[in-house]
Amino acid sequence: MALDEFRVIELAGKLLPRPGGARSVLGFDDAVAVEHVHTRLMVFNVDCFDGASDLLPGMRLRDAGWTALVMALSDVFAKGAEPLGCLLGLSLPSSYREAEVVELLKGLGEAASHYGVGFWGGDTGFSDSLHISVFAAGAAERVVPRSGARPGDLVVTTGVYGVTSAAFKYLLGRGLEPCRGLDSLLHRTYRPSPDLRAWLRVTKYLSSSIDCSDGLAMSLHLLAEESGVGIILERVPLDPVAEECLRGWGFDPVSEALYSGGEEFELIGTISPELWKAARREAAEVGLDLRVIGRVVEEGGVFLEATGGRVEVKKRGWVHSSRA
Repeated sequence: MALDEFRVIELAGKLLPRPGGARSVLGFDDAVAVEHVHTRLMVFNVDCFDGASDLLPGMRLRDAGWTALVMALSDVFAKGAEPLGCLLGLSLPSSYREAEVVELLKGLGEAASHYGVGFWGGDTGFSDSLHISVFAAGAAERVVPRSGARPGDLVVTTGVYGVTSAAFKYLLGRGLEPCRGLDSLLHRTYRPSPDLRAWLRVTKYLSSSIDCSDGLAMSLHLLAEESGVGIILERVPLDPVAEECLRGWGFDPVSEALYSGGEEFELIGTISPELWKAARREAAEVGLDLRVIGRVVEEGGVFLEATGGRVEVKKRGWVHSSRA
């Protein structure tokens, strides 16, 4: 039997979980009607996984489905919102068979179960390449903008950097020898698993926030520009395995972590020094390694404090999976 959109929708209905709270009164439909949520603010985000650029060499379709949902959810959690549910838009290559669609949907379903969200519905079609669009909706009493950083605030992040930088170098470069720990780097890049729900214990303290999906340098610039301030980056926390690999290949780990990464899905934010201890304590309670990496200043731009003085951090990063 030929694979058509109605069969794909049938498979999605079987393999994807439904939202537990804000359920659609229409069931699994082209349109969604959700009962009114008694909250002050709604947060919406849509992200598209483009198979032409985002499906890395060696990446399974199950991992692509997982990553597509993480892409959409990370922005909602970064704003301090609790996700309510998702909509899915699938554009599938006409060469795909049912087994490939099932693998893709299983990845989406595994991520949905892991993060405690579900799908209301969506639509499918066929084209020359793979596109996975996930629309996520969330609710919050207070949201964290990109524009709230103020001079004197601390710049904080939830994780370390360099993992995707090293993985991209190996996968998209030429002639690099496998390094120690490479399998771990590739696994974390193929299937990013940030502790998104734990972010909600931190976002309530933040004056501004962004999820780091466009690379560290670009994310810092976006925060600074939206807030009308500058950022002094005092340190770049590096993943030790990625640092060793990058050094072994002859690259500067700090520079690569700044400019050659993307899709790290770590939370970056700014916080008043008076709230830092409480935020760090609460983050530790849920296993988040929240750390200070810089400070906010009045003068615009982003700079890295180095041995010889301040060095300008260029506005470069991962833009539609191409380095800007």
